Amino acid sequence: MFLSLPTELVRHILCFCTPQTVAAFSQTCRLAFTLVYDTEDQHLWREVFLSVPFDNLRDSPDYDPSVPIDWKTEVQHRIRASSVVAFTPEDLPLSPEMREQVFDAFELLVKVAHSAIPPFRTDPESSPVPSHNMRWLTDALARCALFYDPERSTAFVGHSNHLERLLAYWATPLRGVPTGNLHTESRCFVYDLRHYTLESNWGVYWAIGTEQLNETRARYIYEADWEHIKHCVNTVLFGIKNDSTGASAHPPNPTKLFCPPMGFNSLRAYSAPGSFNRKPDDWAGVEGVWVRYVCFMDYSDLAGKPIHPSFVYLVAQI
Repeated sequence: MFLSLPTELVRHILCFCTPQTVAAFSQTCRLAFTLVYDTEDQHLWREVFLSVPFDNLRDSPDYDPSVPIDWKTEVQHRIRASSVVAFTPEDLPLSPEMREQVFDAFELLVKVAHSAIPPFRTDPESSPVPSHNMRWLTDALARCALFYDPERSTAFVGHSNHLERLLAYWATPLRGVPTGNLHTESRCFVYDLRHYTLESNWGVYWAIGTEQLNETRARYIYEADWEHIKHCVNTVLFGIKNDSTGASAHPPNPTKLFCPPMGFNSLRAYSAPGSFNRKPDDWAGVEGVWVRYVCFMDYSDLAGKPIHPSFVYLVAQI
């Protein structure tokens, strides 16, 4: 009988199982439940967490050695989040209770993206290290109707800054999925000057409160408005996707010149070019060549119009 084996051996065997298998085993009897859950030893759950696989949390840029890691809670929450967001258009509209669970799941998935390990650990000249987090996150979102079928998922009701953030990361126009009127909706949002006010800091922000400076003066406290950023990303990428320029009268394939790095791997810490070459006091990375992507004119608007090559280069280098 399996449970007649030494406890240490049983737990070692479980280290090679999936989280679902470990959870199912724990339900077979009281002894199995005790072996899995009634222990302060995190070794089993750390091995299960890494075998999914996920990136080691100890390699995350945000890792704090003074804070113990609850590996069991981490893997349970991530697996649950992936199952919660795996709804289809036929499941819509969601109940209010389910919608709250989905919002919580999106918040956790954002944290998964931010805890991805850097592509380079010590030597930027070495080959990039793949991120298990980003691969798992891509698979998890690919099962969600809001990401694989945005045209048919308009029945989803609710707003979450975490959802909008993931949609901005996802870059829908480059995914080859039906997008319906998404291009028009994003352009209308971006060009609507009502979205540019003092409360939005005249940009892609929103005011979450105020800070009193003195008796007569106060200032807004801002955070990123990811719905606005999502529409900016869509507007730029739809322009790149639909731009058929590249004839001899234009610079060679300007879409490649304009297209920014996309995908979850481009969000990883130290993935920006020259990250390891910064001076010690240049913590914000402000030195060097900057590339600015402007969404207030779709690149498709330039199609068929003669553009001097120096103008295209200048725009790309601003």
